[in-house]
Amino acid sequence: YIFFVMSKSAVQDYLLDAMETVNNQQLEVDGLSEKIMTNPDEVDIHDVTIAMSKARMSLNLAQTVIDRLVTDWNEITTTR
Repeated sequence: YIFFVMSKSAVQDYLLDAMETVNNQQLEVDGLSEKIMTNPDEVDIHDVTIAMSKARMSLNLAQTVIDRLVTDWNEITTTR
């Protein structure tokens, strides 16, 4: 087994970067959605669909990670 240890600040930086990526994907979808309503000839519907799928998957993954962190934290604090 490979044991990987991250410092507290590294974990925080990683999580903040991940949340920024999720946010940027959501903003991209918002921008494409606005463009498709205002100027549909400028946007390919496939780009919108792909961006929406990527954003949804990222958001689902983020929610799963957050749920797991909360569950693990609760287990750690109750076993003390």
